Amino acid sequence: MAAPLYRATWEQVSALDADHIAGWGAFEGYAGPITFDDTEPTKLHVEHDAERDTFSAFYVWKRQEDEAGPIRSTVRLERRPCRFGGTRAYFVCPRCTRRTLRLAVLAGGLSCGTCGRITWGSRRETETRRLVRKANKVARRLGLDYFGDTPKRPPHMRAATYARIMAELEPMKAEINRRVAVRMARAKGPLGAWGAILRWGL
Repeated sequence: MAAPLYRATWEQVSALDADHIAGWGAFEGYAGPITFDDTEPTKLHVEHDAERDTFSAFYVWKRQEDEAGPIRSTVRLERRPCRFGGTRAYFVCPRCTRRTLRLAVLAGGLSCGTCGRITWGSRRETETRRLVRKANKVARRLGLDYFGDTPKRPPHMRAATYARIMAELEPMKAEINRRVAVRMARAKGPLGAWGAILRWGL
C-alpha cells in the first residue's frame, strides 16, 4: 500500500512560526524555553546564535519507543529586506534548504511542511465542512457552542455589533442548510441534518 501523501496536520504537531517568535525577540540572541499546549513535544529549549545567525532547538521525543531520545536540530536563518524597511527572518529547511516561515518539530528534527509531509487540516475538509467550521467560529463571538444554537445578544455587546455578526452568520447558516437538504434529498433517507453531515463528509 502506498504511503499517504500527508502524515499529519499542522494542528497535530508542535511547530515554530518565524514571524510569531521573531515578534518577541527569539532571533535576537534569545536562549530559553518555548512551550506548546496540546502537541508533542510540549517544550523546546532554543538558542539563537547571533554571530552565525542560526537557530537551534533541543527537545526529547517521546511519541514512539523506537524514535525516543534527545534531539538537537539547527537551522540557518535568512533575512530578507522588507518593502518599507527592516528585514523579515525566514528559516532555511535543513532537509531541502528552501526558505520557509514554519517548521514542524518532528522525530527527525525540524522540517518544513513539504519534507515532513505536513498539511493544514482545512485541506482535508470538504467545502461544506469548512463552511461549518467558519460558521461555528462566528457563532463563538456570540458565546454559542454551535452555529445552529438560538442566537442571543450577549450582555454589554452593542446592538450594531450584534447586527453585524448576525448579518455575517445568517447567510452561512442558510447555505449550510441548503447543502444538507440537497444531500438528504439525494439519499431519501430519514437522517437528520447532522446525520447527513457525518455520513457524507460534508
